[in-house]
Amino acid sequence: MTRLETIKQSRYDQILKVMLTTDEIDQFKNDYVEFINHDHKLPSDVIKVILIKAIIFTKNKGRLPNAAYMRKVAESFKAAGAITLAKAIEKMDRDKEFAMKKTRNNEPNWMDDYEKELEEMENNL
Repeated sequence: MTRLETIKQSRYDQILKVMLTTDEIDQFKNDYVEFINHDHKLPSDVIKVILIKAIIFTKNKGRLPNAAYMRKVAESFKAAGAITLAKAIEKMDRDKEFAMKKTRNNEPNWMDDYEKELEEMENNL
């Protein structure tokens, strides 16, 4: 089954159970309900992708998304024209690639060589 089919067939609560612990779901519940009840004018499948993206991007930083963050993500999807499930998945993937490039590029190219030189100097002492 493809990601597209899996998301299409999943319910919101199933997504939460897969991505979060029971304690995290309890902490997240109010923001989740507020976000889901807001009229985003987006299909439910796109809302599922937004929910997945928001959880992944914030959980990697050690926290859970709040309703305001998820609304911002929804606005960015609308602005990018990601209003179908396929386009929403593409946007999520592009955002992930951008975030990974950004993280990797924080270190200058010469840093690896410099660290190797330091390690060699320490080993020679």
